[in-house]
This record gives sequence, C-alpha cells and structure tokens, in this order.
Amino acid sequence: MDNKKLHIVAVTGLVEKNGKFLIIKRREDEIAYPGMWTVPGGKVEVPDSCYETLKREIKEETGVEIQDEIKFVREYGFTRPDGYHVIGLTFACRWKSGKIKLSKDFTDFAWVTAKEAENYELIPGILQEIQIFCSKNFKNLT
Repeated sequence: MDNKKLHIVAVTGLVEKNGKFLIIKRREDEIAYPGMWTVPGGKVEVPDSCYETLKREIKEETGVEIQDEIKFVREYGFTRPDGYHVIGLTFACRWKSGKIKLSKDFTDFAWVTAKEAENYELIPGILQEIQIFCSKNFKNLT
C-alpha cells in the first residue's frame, strides 16, 4: 500500500490555566511549520484513542498533566511538505498539575491570553482556536 494515500490523525490541546493558554515553539528543523508556535499534541497511534493520545502527548511534550474534562473544539486538515495529509482534532482542556519541562522537539513556551497570542508567529488556525475557546466560554468542559 502506498503510504502517501494514508492520513495522519493528530490531536492538539488548548491547555488553559487561569485564563492563559500554553503555547510552545517548534524547533527550526521540523518538517511542518518549523520555528512556529503551536499548542501541544501529536499523532494518534494504534491502539490509543484521541483522548489517550492527547493526555500522553501533552505530558511528553510539556511535562503538564491535564484534567479529565476534555471538549472538542474543531477539526482541521493540511498536507505536510513530505506529502502526508494530516487530519487534526483540537480539544479544550485544563491544566491539572506539573511544571513545564519541554521535550527536545520544542525550544520555548509561554502562557498567553488570547490577546497576547496575537503577538506570536502561530501555526495557522491556532489563534482562531484560542478565540473559539474564549468565545464559546468553555468554562464547563464536561
């Protein structure tokens, strides 16, 4: 089977803590969106669910644990420079515990308000996702 015909399924999390959102900066040598700011997440792998992947990836990439209440925000899609098509699902979640300890794939982090996020070179769609989170008032994630 031609792997280029397969999709990558990815999940990302808008991690909120005290009205601010966690954003992380990708390394300059990343395949997609090098050096840009994003939110934590990663590829869904067999046999994990989207929620299991989200919790694992946020912990692996940032050292942060999230609460169990997770809410779907939106889906997105793009084709990476290497030809793989990515189907992404973004979820709203809240910080539970942990201090930031970035994985080797990221070079910096910030906790930002929706307004402050405008000052960062974010991957397309991230700012809109933060604005959706704020406009829909996701106070009750369950």
